[in-house]
Amino acid sequence: PSFGKLNRFGISTTSTFRRRPSETIELTSLFQENRPQILHSTVTWASREQRLRDLAEHFDRLNQASDEQVDVFYAAWVEDVVQRAVESLAADYCRKGRVDYLRVLYGRLCQGLTIAEAAKTLEVSPAAIDHYFRHAKKQLAEKLEQLARRQVQSYCPAEEAEQEYVAEWQRLGQYLAEHGGLEEAVRQAYDLFDPVQAKKHKKEAGLTKAATRLTSIIRSSSNATVGRKPT
Repeated sequence: PSFGKLNRFGISTTSTFRRRPSETIELTSLFQENRPQILHSTVTWASREQRLRDLAEHFDRLNQASDEQVDVFYAAWVEDVVQRAVESLAADYCRKGRVDYLRVLYGRLCQGLTIAEAAKTLEVSPAAIDHYFRHAKKQLAEKLEQLARRQVQSYCPAEEAEQEYVAEWQRLGQYLAEHGGLEEAVRQAYDLFDPVQAKKHKKEAGLTKAATRLTSIIRSSSNATVGRKPT
């Protein structure tokens, strides 16, 4: 396969592979209380994006890439799109005052908390934890689908976009199925980040490390929003 086949990832030797400026402004205003952690995340993303561009440039110099190299590149793209889906979901939940939904998602997927453990930690019923988890997984899958569609639209002519999207979505689904599913992809993606000890609200003193990574991202400037039970 030629390097041209990698265009579906939206990355070329001249692309910047950066988030839109509006998204950066939004996250800065939304999470200004955790500015140091946000800056750390920005550095982490910049490093990941640079590695992707370096790989693209390497393929371009060779004029063609082996199947194995394309697989490596695709794996890096999947990891990136999963992280972007989680970040988008985190921002949505924070705006809606549903931070616990994300805590449950992360605790269940990345730290292996049982429903009972999560319920005890957040002081809600097991039924509520089950609802939060199902809702978060459904929303995460929708975010991933939106990002995949947007990716196809960025490189494919409008008249071919739907057919191309169906093919790419099937390929992504097959890749995830072969590698443990979306839940495993989230676990692996967030293994890249060092845990950041979140600033704790008094009510949350008992939170385990299951919440430390994402709570450093999802806290808004209002402590009331964080402490309020979701409705």
